[in-house]
Amino acid sequence: MADNWKSDFPPSGQSQSLREIRQQWLKILSGIFLVALTSLWIGEFIIGCLSPIDKFAYPALLSLTSLSLMLLQLNPSAYRLAVMIIVGVLTVYQMIFLQAIIWCYLPITNGYKLATFVQWFPLIYLLIFLFIRKKYALLFSLAVYGCLGLSAFICGWLGHFLPVQQQAFPYLLNMMIAHPIYISIFTAVASLQTSFSQFQTDADIDYLTNLTNRRAASRALETALNGGSQGTIGVMLIDIDRFKTINDAFGHGIGDQVLVQVGKLFQQGLRRTDIASQIGRAHV
Repeated sequence: MADNWKSDFPPSGQSQSLREIRQQWLKILSGIFLVALTSLWIGEFIIGCLSPIDKFAYPALLSLTSLSLMLLQLNPSAYRLAVMIIVGVLTVYQMIFLQAIIWCYLPITNGYKLATFVQWFPLIYLLIFLFIRKKYALLFSLAVYGCLGLSAFICGWLGHFLPVQQQAFPYLLNMMIAHPIYISIFTAVASLQTSFSQFQTDADIDYLTNLTNRRAASRALETALNGGSQGTIGVMLIDIDRFKTINDAFGHGIGDQVLVQVGKLFQQGLRRTDIASQIGRAHV
């Protein structure tokens, strides 16, 4: 079965349903974030605790998140770019905010800013592990944690030489101890997610030909017919002539080898947007 829409399966046959779910949740979480950040901006402005950094950061965060959301809505294939923009801008914001607190660019008059910073920071790890592959998510998280550790080291051990805010050190120390736990938990969840995705992939692949099976093909076709197509849909049903004769004359082992070779030929000729499926013993 071949088609011209963005396939539910990459060339290897791995199911992309998990990616579709991630795209949906990225849209939902981005919308919630826009509402929450707008409310926070208005609230801090009214009570007069809007920091100098947030006066510039909030509009930038709202603009870039809105841009990413529109980009993802108009072009689902821009999912990676949208993730990079959203996760990247939030990470940069948190790092700038952290350094501004430590180096007294943002003087601490009460515990509000520190408390909110400690509360929101772990969400960076959550976003990273939700929308980035586990290997890269772990490296990214460790890099973020390394920046946090370096800041805590400077604040705690060099504070008597440098103009840092010692009030921030207990918060940073708590984050240093707690955040490896966050990273470990999110890594475990990502591993379970990967295992579940692999189980689903195994259930959708014919073990002999390594082509997608009838159930996976039916789901992909149904998705395309229900509006998931980005172009013209084409379907071909191909039958192996005299396949029963081959089985009767040479045995089922040779018949299986014929199916394997036919499957390899189809896989070699597939485009990224095509699917080859075995829907019957001698039908592709």
